[in-house]
Amino acid sequence: MDQPVRNIYQRLNEVRKKVDYVRKEKRVGEGGYLAVTHDQITALTRQHLIEHGILILPSLVSSMVSATGTFTAKGIPFIRYEARYRFQVVNMDDPQDKFEVEIESHAMDQGDKAPGKALSYAKKYAVLKLLEIESGEEEEERAFQRSKVTPAAGAEEAVKPERKEYINRLASTVIDCLEMNMPEEACKAISEANLEVEEKIWLWNGFLDSKQRALLKKTAEALKGAK
Repeated sequence: MDQPVRNIYQRLNEVRKKVDYVRKEKRVGEGGYLAVTHDQITALTRQHLIEHGILILPSLVSSMVSATGTFTAKGIPFIRYEARYRFQVVNMDDPQDKFEVEIESHAMDQGDKAPGKALSYAKKYAVLKLLEIESGEEEEERAFQRSKVTPAAGAEEAVKPERKEYINRLASTVIDCLEMNMPEEACKAISEANLEVEEKIWLWNGFLDSKQRALLKKTAEALKGAK
């Protein structure tokens, strides 16, 4: 008996049945937190996507580059690359049977790797969400969606509206530095920001998790001792 022709959603559902969890393996920073990588997701899903005839095709919708104000020890500036990507999920046996999802991402680098990093990040999360793969990775925290009850709750209200976007970008820069195993640069970015007390509290408790804060404290103490 011939198998019924399956549309793209049915094919995707078959892959969902095969994969449901990926373990975080990459440690970010000295004593830092664990993260799921793009290569892990690719290794977990690639063969299943091939077997069920699914292609995931990326295209760039928009992008921009901005200075971060941070530098390497040799004075090379870090740039922040922000982009929106569109991913077409295609039935390879019937290319007109497809749908699209869009993902925003950003990355920071002192060379030419930021666009590739941003694309890898976007693809990773597109696949994670399409297949509903449990990772144990709280990307809501990474994306600055704070819990309702935190020490930063009152501090956020005290931050001037015109400063909130600046703090968001600073937090993004700090976390990017930590993910790139550059805690010294993260500390430098915070130090040079000249934050008010409420802004510091909101940044510290509203955006950073306990492991990130511990790494920053340890690094700041080491930098003080080196002076």
